[in-house]
Amino acid sequence: MVYQTVPAIPGKQTYTMELWARKSTFDGEARLQLITADTTYSLVTFRIDSDTWKRYSKTVSLSARDSDSLRVVLLPGTSGLLTSSTCYDLVQLTQR
Repeated sequence: MVYQTVPAIPGKQTYTMELWARKSTFDGEARLQLITADTTYSLVTFRIDSDTWKRYSKTVSLSARDSDSLRVVLLPGTSGLLTSSTCYDLVQLTQR
């Protein structure tokens, strides 16, 4: 698992999460999470289900407080105890 956490801009904001990805054997997963003082919310979940490069993109609106943050999480493919690689490229989180 690879992740990056950044401060959320307070107030009502719109963000777009974009990336290119491909799996090798098992489906991977990419997520955008809103982290508050007491809860982690899943805003976007992409199932990486293609073995050729594919673009994934989603725009979400949210309201954040000063102490909130956003986290992009990139996960490999898994099946039980087995894992496989998932390739990611050009991962972006843009405030609109």
